[in-house]
Amino acid sequence: MSSMLAIACVVDSSLSIAAEWNQLLTEYILPLLQRCAESYTSRDFRIGFVSYATAETLPTPVLSTVFFSSPAVVVKDLREFPTRMGIGETGSSESQGMAALEGLVAALELFDTLKNSAETTACHLIHIAAAPPDSAERPMWNLCPSFDFVSWDTLPGELRKASLPSVSILLKPITRFSQLYASAAAGSTQAPWFSVRPSHTLHLSGFPQKGIKREVVAPAERSPESKRARVQPPPAQSSPKPTTAVPPTQTSSTHASPTRPGQPSSMALIPDVQQRMQMMMNTIRRNMQQVTALEREGHHVEAVALKDQMLLQVHEFQRIKEQLARAQMQSTGAGSNGSTVPRSSETPTTQTAMGQVAPPAVAPLSQPQISSMSDPAPASQPAPQPRPPILSAPPIASSASGSISAQPPPAIQVPPQGFAGNPQMAAQMHKLIEQRNRAPAPPLAQVPPTSGNVGASGSQNAGQNAPPRAVWHGILSWSGSDPETHVKKDLQAYVMALSSSNAEFMYADTWPKVLSLAPSSEPNIRDSPSGLDPKINEDNYRDLFRLLFEKNVYALAAWPGADGRVENRLLIFPVKGGQQSLLVGAYFPMPGGVPELPKADIGGIQIPAELTALISKFPPNQQAAIEALAPDKKLTFLKAMWMRIIHSKQQQQQQQQQQQQQQQQQQQQQQQQQQRLQQQPNQTLQPPLAIRAQLACEPVAAVKSGQPDGHIGFNAGPAQGHGIAPGMHQRTPSGGGQGVPNVSFEMLQSFMQRNPEGGAGPSTGHV
Repeated sequence: MSSMLAIACVVDSSLSIAAEWNQLLTEYILPLLQRCAESYTSRDFRIGFVSYATAETLPTPVLSTVFFSSPAVVVKDLREFPTRMGIGETGSSESQGMAALEGLVAALELFDTLKNSAETTACHLIHIAAAPPDSAERPMWNLCPSFDFVSWDTLPGELRKASLPSVSILLKPITRFSQLYASAAAGSTQAPWFSVRPSHTLHLSGFPQKGIKREVVAPAERSPESKRARVQPPPAQSSPKPTTAVPPTQTSSTHASPTRPGQPSSMALIPDVQQRMQMMMNTIRRNMQQVTALEREGHHVEAVALKDQMLLQVHEFQRIKEQLARAQMQSTGAGSNGSTVPRSSETPTTQTAMGQVAPPAVAPLSQPQISSMSDPAPASQPAPQPRPPILSAPPIASSASGSISAQPPPAIQVPPQGFAGNPQMAAQMHKLIEQRNRAPAPPLAQVPPTSGNVGASGSQNAGQNAPPRAVWHGILSWSGSDPETHVKKDLQAYVMALSSSNAEFMYADTWPKVLSLAPSSEPNIRDSPSGLDPKINEDNYRDLFRLLFEKNVYALAAWPGADGRVENRLLIFPVKGGQQSLLVGAYFPMPGGVPELPKADIGGIQIPAELTALISKFPPNQQAAIEALAPDKKLTFLKAMWMRIIHSKQQQQQQQQQQQQQQQQQQQQQQQQQQRLQQQPNQTLQPPLAIRAQLACEPVAAVKSGQPDGHIGFNAGPAQGHGIAPGMHQRTPSGGGQGVPNVSFEMLQSFMQRNPEGGAGPSTGHV
């Protein structure tokens, strides 16, 4: 394991920090980093970063966690893209406090992971805060179980146990933090060597003093021959020759193996790759816990999207692991093959005058070239610059030219070794690996070998039918009110943006992690291209649905086809499910249009549509009872219902016919009576005898039966327009009575029956 200097910066994400971030970075952080760089001569100098928010922040209060990387890269991100690191993502939280305990424990976990993978020369902690901590007594989002019971009382001991000299930079006095770092320092505090603003509070302990440099002791096993002066090789032998041309016993420096200079470079890259793998393993573990939490809360869409990301991460982890193993095998093979190469005393081209090993005379290798790191390079190339940090894992190149293999990646067979100690995680990883092996290769594997631009080619070859993938995830923040108490409060929701194509044009890397929402002054306008009133349009749609549903019919639409024939081509029917009412259409483009529709069928028995409509109006329990009947009983029941429908129809038809006949008879009688009146020679003659008899017997009939007899007078009364004509003399019966003397009701009735025409002949009475 290589030794290194590790510094972790823990910063709260309040707006107060963001407002003074440039000054904090320039006046405090950079002087501290510069002092550490001057005091330690280790070649490996790494910086980690943690930012934390409030406890209510989703999905986790720890907004950003950056594993120990190159100072140049981390400082560049802190200076140019502070929002990516979580700075300024939280508003003022002075009242409720922030999850400082979560952030400090996350930093302890970073140091714990680093110490398991590398030999650290020194560790330092820088904490910058503007808001006080919240009331939490235990961390809830830590990954390592050993930190489950860390509290504010035990945190100073944890800092001393980890040998973490700390610096706290407070924008205002915060009692909790002052007590914490005073206890962790155990009285050994320092005065800052840089200026501190009056409003700020700074606690410094354990940092090296100016002028004291801590050298990294060289290994004791180094051969004394390494201090020999460097001897330049003959110019004629500057280019390397193949290894096969070197005799095993030859000791001339002009025939050195060309693979020998490349070996230190490949071995030097291995610690960086191991750190990258450890960081990826931590990320996978964290994502697995988030997937479990999302599934427990019912957020299945977010869980599936996160699983897809985990599959890619697992595949990338396994690929880097295989490349690392191959590089180690190549390095081991190169060392064994070069065992007969002359010793360092006989190869002056690899020595320096100061006794240190000179940089190999090969071109600098980037991470995509790990698979070819054993390839020789001309000695005339310039010495490599300090190797860049491995911040991401791009696709491994198959050659030094940087082209990407078009072959799909091999299927993952075994989970990473880091999950062997946790059976639950191992089981979940096996499931993810099986899903990954069944899934198609990722789009990046489809890039052609001749492509030079990985990002552009990968996006173009992904295809328009690619499944949606997450391009951004973050928090939506807005001001709302509690539904029960109606108290105004700030609300947040974790969301994920999905895109199926052209994801690179969304520039999701420029989006902030927290989107603050504000209502627009313009109302939401729904486009109505038809020009109809949306309310009227919706009502008409419901009327059409109700008509089709209640009438139990289809709606057909016809238009001319390719042959010019107008045929029914669209069939629309209602579908009702729950609270939704939908109209579903079936289109028939072939000649003939809509085929012959099936007959109504209940339990294998075809019945008329009228009976089907009647049964469909029955309650559900009655319909179920009909369906439960045996076929013979069901047929008998349906026949009985159909006979009742037919009988009811016949009765209605008979009644209609009778009414029509009665109306025709009444019309005929009225016409006959009008004709008789027109045939009278003298309009002053008295009415026919039948009419006088009717007028005389009406009171008698009323006294006898209580109601007039409808058969008297042929149902022709004054209401039928057949009374005494105007100006006609009405004869008064003798005796002054209302009835005719000595004439009974039966006699009148018998008379009327004998004279059905009502006295059509000449009258014998007197005027």
